[in-house]
Amino acid sequence: MNTARSLCLSVDQRRRSGGPLAAWICCCLALGAASATARADAKNHALAAKVSVSGSLDPAKYPVANLHDGRIELSNTGRWVSDAKAPNWVVFEWAQPVTIGAARVVSGIAGGNKLSQPLDDLVLQTPKGEQWQDIPGAQATANKTPDLRVEFAPVTTARLRLLVTRSHGNITRLFEVELYEKLPGDLAAAGGAKPSSPAKPPAPPPPLDQRVGGAIDKGVAYLLSRQKSDGTWMPAWAVDSGMLKGNRVGPTALVVYTLLESGVSVQNPKVTKALDWLKDQRELRTYTLACRASAYAAAERQAPGQYMRLLKNDVEMLVRGTRGGAYDYEIGKDTGSTSNDHLGALGGWVGAMANLEIPRNYWLLLQRHWEGMQLKDGGWTYQHGPVASRKAFSSRSQSSASMTAGGVVTLLVCNDLLNAEKFLRCSGETLSRPITAGLEWMEKNLGAVLSGKRAERTISYSLYAIERAALASGYKYFGTTDWYREGAELVLAKLYKPSGAFEETGQFRDPLVNTCFSLLFLVRGRQAVLMNKLAFEGDWNNRPRDLASLTRWASATFERPVHWQVVNLQMPPGDWHDAPILYISASRAPTFSDADLDKLRQYVLQGGTLLSVTECGGLAFSKAMRDVYRRLFPQYELTPAPADHPIYSAYFKLSGRPAFQIVSNRVRVLAYHTDVDLALAWQSYRTAVQRYAFEAAANLAVCVSGTIGSLRPRGASHWPQPAPPPSGAPIRLVRLAHAGAHDPEPLAYERLAALFASQTGRPLDVAGPVAIDKLESSRAALAALTGIGPLKLSPPDREALTAFVNAGGTLLIDAAGGDAEFAASAEAILLEMFGPRSLRLHARSAPPLKLDGYAIENVAYTHRARKRLGNVREPLLRSIIVNDRPAVFFSREDLTAGLVGYPSSTVDGYAPESAYEIVRNIILHAAGNKQEARQ
Repeated sequence: MNTARSLCLSVDQRRRSGGPLAAWICCCLALGAASATARADAKNHALAAKVSVSGSLDPAKYPVANLHDGRIELSNTGRWVSDAKAPNWVVFEWAQPVTIGAARVVSGIAGGNKLSQPLDDLVLQTPKGEQWQDIPGAQATANKTPDLRVEFAPVTTARLRLLVTRSHGNITRLFEVELYEKLPGDLAAAGGAKPSSPAKPPAPPPPLDQRVGGAIDKGVAYLLSRQKSDGTWMPAWAVDSGMLKGNRVGPTALVVYTLLESGVSVQNPKVTKALDWLKDQRELRTYTLACRASAYAAAERQAPGQYMRLLKNDVEMLVRGTRGGAYDYEIGKDTGSTSNDHLGALGGWVGAMANLEIPRNYWLLLQRHWEGMQLKDGGWTYQHGPVASRKAFSSRSQSSASMTAGGVVTLLVCNDLLNAEKFLRCSGETLSRPITAGLEWMEKNLGAVLSGKRAERTISYSLYAIERAALASGYKYFGTTDWYREGAELVLAKLYKPSGAFEETGQFRDPLVNTCFSLLFLVRGRQAVLMNKLAFEGDWNNRPRDLASLTRWASATFERPVHWQVVNLQMPPGDWHDAPILYISASRAPTFSDADLDKLRQYVLQGGTLLSVTECGGLAFSKAMRDVYRRLFPQYELTPAPADHPIYSAYFKLSGRPAFQIVSNRVRVLAYHTDVDLALAWQSYRTAVQRYAFEAAANLAVCVSGTIGSLRPRGASHWPQPAPPPSGAPIRLVRLAHAGAHDPEPLAYERLAALFASQTGRPLDVAGPVAIDKLESSRAALAALTGIGPLKLSPPDREALTAFVNAGGTLLIDAAGGDAEFAASAEAILLEMFGPRSLRLHARSAPPLKLDGYAIENVAYTHRARKRLGNVREPLLRSIIVNDRPAVFFSREDLTAGLVGYPSSTVDGYAPESAYEIVRNIILHAAGNKQEARQ
């Protein structure tokens, strides 16, 4: 039987069972079979080969024969799956040599009607003595194509190996390998860049934060695996330059610091053993002391009191060891480098953040030295040698990103510890010119660095330095460059390996050190952002270090690192969702255009919260912000927060101070305003005499996020990215208007539609809000009704809803925010309309809570709902049966706010992910019912 026809017959059985992708493959291969000339001359040599593999996951379930039997059966049991011991290989052997010049490799994971996660890096090889050599042109790197075709200069061989060096989870998943002398005409016409299914575009890559999280986990595992029996870490060979210098203390300290920053417990036996070893080592080297001080500080945060003495000793040695603000490779010698200066200053900063007493003169020396080393372009360069000759030579060198970032962060630290009092009055003070010049250099050049157009000695070390400068300065963007997103993509694409190591050529040839610096960039850069500070035309930056001080206090208080950043009105509002709070402060009136106000409104309606603070008693700012809120939300008023509002008690008890005013949609607060100059207390770090200013900010964070632990990692947004709508007939959903507050969250269903389309592959057409009497003409499968306060429905409204349900439509009602008044009135109306016993708890075992591929077993609730419900995990959705089907769904617990995606502490209902899953299933169920009613 002809191979193509054989395959078509095998797939036809799947086509008859309803598989659209199988049907397409059958059709595609049938066309290939019709091209008799193309196939007759194209022998698939893989069919006749004896095949051996590196290792199989489950030989009985995934036999090797699956990968070369001439059949592409796109079910996950129709493939061969390797074990997880990368690299993986497949060897083809023939009794007589054959000529191979083309290959087809079908790989990945089957789901729905598409393949995803194909092999990333692979190459075909032929034997050379006892070794294997790559066939020129027969490789793929960073492959995204599940149905890959490669052509190359023909080779004649009796053995051929397919080597897979990178794949999802280190596992090779092969549906078929075909080997030809020349690619058949029908395959060549299809092209190697075509995915296996034309019905849908390939699945987008996992979100950046998901990829970063996986890389961090594997990187940590890699570092732990490299520990030696004595508790130390040492590169495979000694290096005579840089921080290694042939010793074990520096690398061991750096690894311990990295592990602790990555979330490994100080009680982990490997970490404990390393710390015990470190404390017995006498050290004079700057790099090593700085790394060990960092490790001790991280350990002290987890185990207070146990490592402070050791930290103090290393910090004091570094503080005493500076030579006029500069550092040598070894304390007491005069041969150092700019990199030593950077790491030495890091050690001093670590001590200051641990509240060790550091002489003021130390920061003056550092400031003077770094300002003296700055080049005319605003940057700094790497130099080596005595301090005097470094200064003399530096003007003839090119600035680098790593050293410029080191200069910026060092001067910012000095500024924080020397000049906080300069910014107490709103007098137009700005950061020093050396700092702003360094930041300007980064704005001009960082894009070229992160795109690879401007070379750096070591990428990982440069990224580590950039992360420190970015977090210290609060910048989200340098120019148009999102330093974290682009840096993370760079390090994942260029350095990250399946083993968990981060490898690069250059100074640190062993991946141990590069892995540490890469992980520190990813881990620290990913840490949560508490607030964004809005930059606008006006005096928005009277207190340039207000949020730096606030987040320093919050990190120590909640034992979780949090950060801040600056955003501006040139950015799309979607970029502001790193943080749940957008902070606006000034003393003079801001001038926001209508376009600016549109962005602020969109940020809030997408789940964000505004905080405005009047500085220096600025009446002009206070008056202007009242006008801003009227223009943003004309339907709501700015009113004093009542004494029992959570802003005064969510975490700390504040007794009504500072006084806040709020704009609320009655589900949540959209904006907070205070005329108390909180920024002054934050800028000057008055954590004792004005502690309430810091505690108020903490209460605000809890109000908008539920808990401090609910803050999202940087780069992770709850709002989906814009994407083309999927093909096919849309499911129609209509939002209903009524006489009460029916639309508190206008964008809830916009987010739902985007998530629904991306996760189910089906377009969702959302209309409304429309009047209930227009429901009959809407042709909707599902009608959604929500609100706050008592629900009142007229007799015609009730008749329209009943007719809609009887005609096959589905009705969903939820109490927005979990509003008790709405819930009680809506329940009473439903019982009047459908009978006193009609409303029942909906079983988890019945649709729509249980749908094929979308079963909902357990759900999560908001913090407020958990206080009421306890540890309930089952959904509390209730339903009414009409014409033998669940046609009306009622939720006393909020769904609407959950669909927006924020975890507010004021919402009584389902957590965002569970709210989405419940409504998703109701939509799918409603669409099926509507179709049946039409038939």
